[in-house]
Amino acid sequence: MIQRKGAKLCLFTTENFCDVLELERLRLADVFSLFAARPEPLIPRNRVLPIKERILNDGTVSAPIEKESVSRAVKKANSQGVEGVIVSFMNSYRNPSMS
Repeated sequence: MIQRKGAKLCLFTTENFCDVLELERLRLADVFSLFAARPEPLIPRNRVLPIKERILNDGTVSAPIEKESVSRAVKKANSQGVEGVIVSFMNSYRNPSMS
């Protein structure tokens, strides 16, 4: 059961994909209700930080990780007092060197 009492987490994700948790593939709790509300994401949008990198759907790296964007994300995460970091890059599961 999710109680939202755990560590304060931050998510590092591919730049331009920071809204993935909020969109949730546009799933609604009740598709026939105009008043249905989705639960809050487990990690709020202000703690989802972009990292400049890009892996294509076949696993090839089209843009390697930019170290400066990692440094910026780490500094921002530290300033927010996070206790843990989750790293999730788009299509990284397709590239064996990313695991």
